[in-house]
Amino acid sequence: MTTRVDDDVIVYGDIGQSLVFIPKTRAIKLAAIHAALWGSKTWGELHARMPEGEYERVLDMTGDDRMAFAEFLEQERKDRPALTAEEARIEYRALELELRDPEPDGPFEAGNVGPISDGDYPDWPAQEMLDWVPPLIQREYGRRGFSNLNGDLLELPSARTGEIVAALQAHGYQCERGDDLVRRASGYGGGNDRALDESR
Repeated sequence: MTTRVDDDVIVYGDIGQSLVFIPKTRAIKLAAIHAALWGSKTWGELHARMPEGEYERVLDMTGDDRMAFAEFLEQERKDRPALTAEEARIEYRALELELRDPEPDGPFEAGNVGPISDGDYPDWPAQEMLDWVPPLIQREYGRRGFSNLNGDLLELPSARTGEIVAALQAHGYQCERGDDLVRRASGYGGGNDRALDESR
């Protein structure tokens, strides 16, 4: 069952002879996420660049057993009361990332975070179209494709761009061409194109 998206403005573009349509506000957010993930060198930079709430999602992907520094210090001082904060910080930083919060100046590599390297995050616009593009349009113009790792997606042929745009407009959507934004929102153009192609 599909659900109408709140955003009436849809941006669309061509990716590999297949059209991708994305609600514009969603496209802007996804493009910002991809830019932050693939353009940040440290966790602090990632935190500063990510849209609200998305940094926390990435943190959650690193593991459930993470401990904040204050908690680590408190636990360690139970057995070693003379432990200084500086000594504890050195020990804390030596822990695996799955066990601690990343330090702001700690190196960040998107490919080292499982769900990102697997292509499960951020969300995939070609797959999201299955949830909101009206079923009549999906049946008339599209076909359900399949990727090896990430499941089903909607493929819409570029050759029928005018017809598909007209059909979406008939459903009350305003369509704007935006190939660059659609590519960036889909994860292409930010230095991760090869990783995405391999994961999908």
